[in-house]
Amino acid sequence: MTTESSTDDNHYKPNYRIETPPLYDWPPHPIAALRWLFFGLLFPWGFFFIALAVVAWLFLTPTMATMSNLSVDWIALIWIRNAVLLNGCWLSALVALQSPKPGQTIQIPKAVAHHRQPIIFMG
Repeated sequence: MTTESSTDDNHYKPNYRIETPPLYDWPPHPIAALRWLFFGLLFPWGFFFIALAVVAWLFLTPTMATMSNLSVDWIALIWIRNAVLLNGCWLSALVALQSPKPGQTIQIPKAVAHHRQPIIFMG
């Protein structure tokens, strides 16, 4: 079967040309590279994660004086902070607040769902 997106050897060939970002162009185009870097790569999620990292470092990390002594207290604090920030405990809390019955389907908003299948509470 031959279509416009395959060759005679049945290798995939896209209908459009895949281009490299302007950051890798030679001769360099600095304005286009900066525009791609800030608005093509980082905007909006890159800036969000950079701001989240700065807030976590400034306000949610113990002081260096506290961390100079090995202690379970500050290690647990950092572990809990990372669990909350990185593992999406807020999504678990959202699901737990709905308190579903066994076999009930939970609809999660598309903005938070990482998949298209509804979550079914089994237990």
